[in-house]
Amino acid sequence: MKIAFLTTISRKLSGKIIDSEPVGGTHSAMINLASELAKSNHEVFVFSNCLGEEGIYSNVKYLMSNKIIRFSKENDIDILICVASESALKANIKAKKTILWLHNDYSPYWNHELSDIASQISEYMTVKCDKVVTVSKWQSDIVKKTFLIPENHIKIIANGINSELFEDHEHEKIIRSEKRLIYTTSPDRGLDLLLKFFPEIREKVPDVELHIYSSFKTWGKNDSSYIEIEKEIFKNTD
Repeated sequence: MKIAFLTTISRKLSGKIIDSEPVGGTHSAMINLASELAKSNHEVFVFSNCLGEEGIYSNVKYLMSNKIIRFSKENDIDILICVASESALKANIKAKKTILWLHNDYSPYWNHELSDIASQISEYMTVKCDKVVTVSKWQSDIVKKTFLIPENHIKIIANGINSELFEDHEHEKIIRSEKRLIYTTSPDRGLDLLLKFFPEIREKVPDVELHIYSSFKTWGKNDSSYIEIEKEIFKNTD
């Protein structure tokens, strides 16, 4: 099959960058999934902001996202997967099947009636794709309630890991520790609260460890305002 992934996020993203820079969970999953599909002899393409790094990585061809319209006119795409890019659906890219892979919690819309923007997102989800993919029942329930999406239009596919990354690891015993807490998302997603509550956790479990892998760099955010937020939060890790 000919499978195309499309993401419209502004940060630079390519098959090369995952080995040299931090990449967010959804998009690192996309890169790894694309690679695994290519191993199964599918033709796999990723359309992203890969400026300066177009090319083939792990048998996956990376192209600039703005090239997908012409590509879809010249090629029969079996499956188009729009990754965290609802707005990409409005381009009506030709494909036999179109999937919208979500990663947001859509919290700005929780306590409001359908606004114009939310109504537009709802239309994209229900009319312009064949299936909406969520990563948990919680997220699925949020999407159904917030955008009035029918349950049969949603498919839950849970997050996973690439087990190859953990094989023969020199720190295998540490990784398998039952008393090791790992924080692996951006600093503004509750790290300040975790650090506040951690002393109480340690009182209950004295030998517990907390390991933090966190930075706005996963989003390609390096400007001073984000650096200051990181400093303010990380000063409480001592």
